[in-house]
Parts: sequence; C-alpha cells; structure tokens
Amino acid sequence: MVFHTYLNKICCDAKSAFEERRRIFKSTTPISVMTSGSAVSNGDQRKIAFDEEEDYLAHARYINHVGKVGFVIAIVIFNLVFWAVALSEFFTAAEHYLDLYDAY
Repeated sequence: MVFHTYLNKICCDAKSAFEERRRIFKSTTPISVMTSGSAVSNGDQRKIAFDEEEDYLAHARYINHVGKVGFVIAIVIFNLVFWAVALSEFFTAAEHYLDLYDAY
C-alpha cells in the first residue's frame, strides 16, 4: 500500500509540474522567439514542452518497474518457502506426530 501511495505521489507531482509548464507555454504570444541565435516558433516551444513530459514520468516508470520486479521476486521466494515446508510436512512419518502427542 505504501508503494502505491509513493508512486501516486510521484505521478501527481509530475502531472502538476507538466500542467504548470503547459500553462506557461499557452500564455505566451504566437510570435517566434529568438533562442540561441535561431528562431523557434511558439508551436515548436509547445511541442518541446510536451515532449518533456516523458522526462517527468521517467522516474515513475522506473519505480513502477522496480516494484513489479520486487513483487515477482517476493512471490517466488514465498512459494519456494511455502512448498518446502508443505512437502517436508507431507513426507514426515505419521509416527512423528503420534510421538509428539504422547509427549503431552
């Protein structure tokens, strides 16, 4: 549950930062802007801003991938331990349990 809450926080932070950036770029005038000696139109600026959304969600995707791998590893370890105990109890002779009952 904590993992999903953390992942939700990362995604919400990324979304709010992206929305803020989009709001800033929407408010600019449609004339071209000079940047580093070359003209970049307002449409190109918006495209650049929207392309950077991938950068905002990269950390969230990484954390999600780590969570999925961790979940699979936890399930495999649980199953190995569970079946090891289950099979050891299955193959234990009935006399072992009868001796335990006589001890009490």
